[in-house]
Amino acid sequence: MFKQSFLRLMQRRSSPTERDEKFRRVRSAMLDTLPIRGNATVTQIAERISYAADIETLWYLRTDVMSVLSELDGEASAARELRDIDAMFEGELPPSIRPRAHEAFFRRS
Repeated sequence: MFKQSFLRLMQRRSSPTERDEKFRRVRSAMLDTLPIRGNATVTQIAERISYAADIETLWYLRTDVMSVLSELDGEASAARELRDIDAMFEGELPPSIRPRAHEAFFRRS
């Protein structure tokens, strides 16, 4: 059982070059969702996204992006904007990081 789980995990992982490219695409997509002219909070979040060292850090910064977008356009609209970004993380995060309770809600919105 452990061997099968390990093999499945290894098959889903991208090569280092693919991970780097995916990381850059995710970072760019997150920055693109932020308003161009924002307040100090938006600027701070954009800087944190720009200087993020790995994909896991970007995953956690999603909550900050969601918060900003929710304030501007409402939570449902923010969730729709982040849905495509969430999909970009597929296969790059440990299973323990992915949320399970809210996935169904965000996919339906």
